[in-house]
Amino acid sequence: MHFNAKWITYETGDYKGIDAKYGNPAPYFRKKFTPKGAVKKAELLAAALGVYKIYVNGKEIANDYLSPGWVDYNKKIPFMRYDITPFLQGNNAIGVVLADGWAVGHIGSTTTFKRTSYSDQIQFCAQIVIEYENGEGDVVNTDDSWLATQGEIRRSDIYMGEIDIQKEKC
Repeated sequence: MHFNAKWITYETGDYKGIDAKYGNPAPYFRKKFTPKGAVKKAELLAAALGVYKIYVNGKEIANDYLSPGWVDYNKKIPFMRYDITPFLQGNNAIGVVLADGWAVGHIGSTTTFKRTSYSDQIQFCAQIVIEYENGEGDVVNTDDSWLATQGEIRRSDIYMGEIDIQKEKC
């Protein structure tokens, strides 16, 4: 099976350059999908320029934070693999919350503590590979059909902290 997923992004504010103290609100992505039969196995491959938290049908698919972790984005972009079989039901929705992470947010020493060291835009790429009990398969890729918006997280940076408007109301 070929990997045909596209990198997707969503602008949640004005461009923030290298010297900006904070980035823009976190983009949220969502895609509904319905398997065409009994699912034997479903895997998600995900990558980001930034960091992500992924949900299927409202449940976190992994107990990890700041995925996919730090790498030298000039050399590679890691794809993480998740078994999402237990999360699937008849009608499904995948949700993704992105944040600046190391690719877009602050990184460096005190003399070079700047934003956008690797990218000036948060991006996400994913592919869901579904294997059915009858041996057939299906794929759900990131593309222009994914819904996007901004949510409660107004600022999120590994070193500068996070501002969540829901928590501010408490």
